[in-house]
Amino acid sequence: MGNNSKHKTRKILAATATVTMLATGMISSSDVFAEQKEQQKNLSTSLQSEKSVKSENRIFIVPGKGDVEVLKQQERKSMAFSPYEPTGLYAKPNEQITINVEGNQDIQVYIGTYSYDASWREDSKIKSFTLKPGVNTIQSPNGGLIYFYNKQQGGSIRTTITTGGTTTPFFELGKHTKQDLINMLDQYPNAHAVELKGERVLITASPARVKKYLLGSNTDPVQLLKKMDEATRIQDKVAGLSEEQVDKHYVHYVEENHSPDYYMYATSYRTAYVGDAIQYVLDINKFITDGWGPWHEAGHLRQQSPWKFYNMTEVQNNIYSLSVEKAFNQPSNLEKSGIYPKAFQYLEQVNKNYDEISDVFVKLVMLWQLQLAYGEDFYPKLHQLYRDMPSSELPQTDENKKQLFMISASKVAKQNLIPFFEKWGLRPNNDTIQKVAALGYPILTAEIWKGTDSNPIKPDMPNVNNILEGNQFAWSLKGISDFEFAKINFNKSTEEMQIDLKAGVPHHYFNETYASIKVQNASGKVMYNKDIYGNKQQNAESQKVPVKVGDYIELTHLEG
Repeated sequence: MGNNSKHKTRKILAATATVTMLATGMISSSDVFAEQKEQQKNLSTSLQSEKSVKSENRIFIVPGKGDVEVLKQQERKSMAFSPYEPTGLYAKPNEQITINVEGNQDIQVYIGTYSYDASWREDSKIKSFTLKPGVNTIQSPNGGLIYFYNKQQGGSIRTTITTGGTTTPFFELGKHTKQDLINMLDQYPNAHAVELKGERVLITASPARVKKYLLGSNTDPVQLLKKMDEATRIQDKVAGLSEEQVDKHYVHYVEENHSPDYYMYATSYRTAYVGDAIQYVLDINKFITDGWGPWHEAGHLRQQSPWKFYNMTEVQNNIYSLSVEKAFNQPSNLEKSGIYPKAFQYLEQVNKNYDEISDVFVKLVMLWQLQLAYGEDFYPKLHQLYRDMPSSELPQTDENKKQLFMISASKVAKQNLIPFFEKWGLRPNNDTIQKVAALGYPILTAEIWKGTDSNPIKPDMPNVNNILEGNQFAWSLKGISDFEFAKINFNKSTEEMQIDLKAGVPHHYFNETYASIKVQNASGKVMYNKDIYGNKQQNAESQKVPVKVGDYIELTHLEG
């Protein structure tokens, strides 16, 4: 579900030393013109009331993680991650909050938490303000937790909340223990909310449900956040994003108590869990063994629009759910729920139309069979392919999305997949058939549409001429001026491959993937996968990779 654009109104009251802003009406963002002031290094002890945090917790170094909307567009997604950087402070309704911004960069601040303080239909109740360097005073008629948002890409901005705001329980991974959380809840029993922050995730929930579902299940918040970070990184991998490439903003999991007609949902900036549904986030055992809901909602934040065609919104995101499920060593939802027999029954029909399949899990089988057949790097490469497409080439109509998906999937698989898609009732037009044929890849003959998690069907066996005969092999990958940027040695008897990458720029003429090294075992698991860019500095790297008879080794090079 998306957000409607909000009408913006603005009211600014200027004072002599500071600028005061009142968030009124439907305002969603306001500019603040603040008088420059000398940096405040120390806070007055008069600020240290019982409900105020200590001075060291009122100074924030806010990292620049980039603009969430720009990053969303770059990744071809339809939803953005959360812009929030939490402070652990709560602003009461109409309470004046004074913030000093150091340096010469603007920064945004929010009062209020999307979905926690209002339903998805009432995002305008969450107020945001643009702060200028110097002293700024803001307030919101609704109150809420205070967050910063630094849109800069890199660097940081130092801010100090000098007056206003009361402490709430705020648990940070790497800083606090389970006992600390217990103490926080005891110290602030009437807190507006509780927040727990991992490396990649942020949780906002009520004190009552944190006590009931997190502490009540004997969950260690340290282990919970680590597991949720792990799930996030699993989904990063599906999206083909390395640790350096990922959007560092948080995946936000929020308790919602305003939409009783909903159970869970995802929309811009957050995933939300109505009432007791937050238990699947807070109870680590449920998150690991029965966490399909949170995995599914987080998957919505990953979906790429160019291949989200008709009725795929609740299908495409489950690629990420299944990947977390598999990595957590849980039984396949497609097998335990009896989905495969339903899919095979559909495939036996004469006149099929993929668009008309009403069961989203039956539709999911088609997408998952591509991973079962072509391995765990199929979807990472597909995501990357769409990210690399010029914006002018991205499909705008539903029909064009379907046609381009069939072409793109064939490119990634390096196989003509038209027989597979026709079997599923996804109908290629003549232009698509010709474009796939022009790729020059072999036509699929293996019946991969019969594959299941427990019995995956692999694509056609490689040509016998591609089978390595002998015991020892060596390959050298060279670039400009015969610069050897990679050396590979494989010993069949020891079942080990040594891969050595040399530091340097392989070939500065090529602004794209210049070479690649991939090892995939017989079950389809990718053991090693490296794309080497032509004009990018490569770091030296050495790695031993286990390789057995029957495994697949792929080396590519743009120049031979």
